[in-house]
Amino acid sequence: MTYVLPPREVFDIDPESIPENNTERMAQKGYGFGGWVETRCPPEGGLYAYYQGLLYPYKGHPWADAVDANNKLKRFTLALLLPYAHKAMIMPGLGFLLLPRSWQISWLENWLDHYWRMFSSIMVEDKKCYTFQERYYNNLSRELWKFIKIFLNSLGVDAGIADRTGKIFATLIEWDDAYRLRLVDLFSETSQEKMTDNPRREFRMMMRLLKERDTEAMSSRLTLFGNLLSVILLVPKIKKAFIKALGQIKFEALQLDKFDYYHVLYRHDYKFLGRDREDRIQERKNIELVSRLVISNN
Repeated sequence: MTYVLPPREVFDIDPESIPENNTERMAQKGYGFGGWVETRCPPEGGLYAYYQGLLYPYKGHPWADAVDANNKLKRFTLALLLPYAHKAMIMPGLGFLLLPRSWQISWLENWLDHYWRMFSSIMVEDKKCYTFQERYYNNLSRELWKFIKIFLNSLGVDAGIADRTGKIFATLIEWDDAYRLRLVDLFSETSQEKMTDNPRREFRMMMRLLKERDTEAMSSRLTLFGNLLSVILLVPKIKKAFIKALGQIKFEALQLDKFDYYHVLYRHDYKFLGRDREDRIQERKNIELVSRLVISNN
């Protein structure tokens, strides 16, 4: 994680409230550079933080305050959503499906509106801002935002509420590489065609791999969400909206690319690619060796 603040222009709020000089902004918080070289905002979107000694940049630009705020949001989100994944909610869930569609959408919009208010109170408050303009989120976060927006709107949710909900989950992923990299690792084991053909089968496969590759504490949280998704996809109108949204995103953005692949080779908190860390570290050393040889020959 970097302790250098992101460029002024990427934030949602008026940049006039953010000091122009990066050193001044860092001094306000007492941050140091920690090997950071620069952060780039390429035309295709996203932020890329470059560090000394690394072949590829990190995606995003997390800093301590944003991560702390996001952890608070994550705890609230888990507290709100996990009860719905409990088996005791099966019968209430069936009862909910019997309600008139207009009542279902009204309840959902009301719930999502209160969720947005909670999000705003944590991530944008008292001249603090831990959210970016959409184009500066990483590629997974942007596609997740788009997917949720299309999915909810296809169900009948107001377009503005659907868009704000997409932003919430995009932000949760933006500031949490532990979750983001697990997701791209799992989505790399499937494809857009397989997910479209049988999404419940693919989610079950991904949850099985998660249990094999992750710690029990982490996998248990994500497995509950995976199981919840698998159940609600039994509802035809929800499955239809899911497939529609899936067909309108860039699925490759949900998978490992060369940047993420390079960085997961070194991480120790999860069995990325289904491989032991020692094996992954050796591959990273080989990649870096080849890169040095190419540079020296040129």
